Amino acid sequence: MNKLVEEIKSTDDEKYRMDKLEELAENLKPLIYSMYRRYGYVEDSSNDAYQNSIIVLLESIEEYDPGQKLPFVLFYKNRIFYSYMEKIKMNKKLNNLLIYEEFDENLEQINDGSQDFVEGVVRIEELANIKTMVHYLGDKQRWIIIEHFYKGKKLAQIAKEHGMHYQSLVKLKKRALDNLRTKYREAFGMDALNVKK
Repeated sequence: MNKLVEEIKSTDDEKYRMDKLEELAENLKPLIYSMYRRYGYVEDSSNDAYQNSIIVLLESIEEYDPGQKLPFVLFYKNRIFYSYMEKIKMNKKLNNLLIYEEFDENLEQINDGSQDFVEGVVRIEELANIKTMVHYLGDKQRWIIIEHFYKGKKLAQIAKEHGMHYQSLVKLKKRALDNLRTKYREAFGMDALNVKK
């Protein structure tokens, strides 16, 4: 594999480079899937995990120094391992978030003059109920709700900040909202969350 890496790094022929990259990725698939089976629970899907592993592969090729006497496959394995460890650490931090502080800072203001007092009180009660239901979402779903709705970040910004794929976040947000609606209906017997998907 070291020879393949050297050929990829030394060529100026883009087609040849891409062919060698595909060959290297194919040779590394058993390692990629082995690491996914161990640590992939932090990913949304095996497809995301594979794509992230290819990104790590490209970075590893650029950073690999054959003078270190370390075989490329071990260098790459370490890079994938540390990539997963970073995601695991991020998930642990998310578990420690204080949801209520985040939520309370961004609660919708009801005193905007367009609603009467009774509607405002009902809206406060609905928001409190939603706040309770968010607590029962899984870690990832709770995290996307906080980042997108409470902190007001766009999905593209979240994807960039956390090195995630935009489409994965779209799917995660949809699952989180669907789950939140279901939990709300089960708990309070009515529909809520008139949120644009």
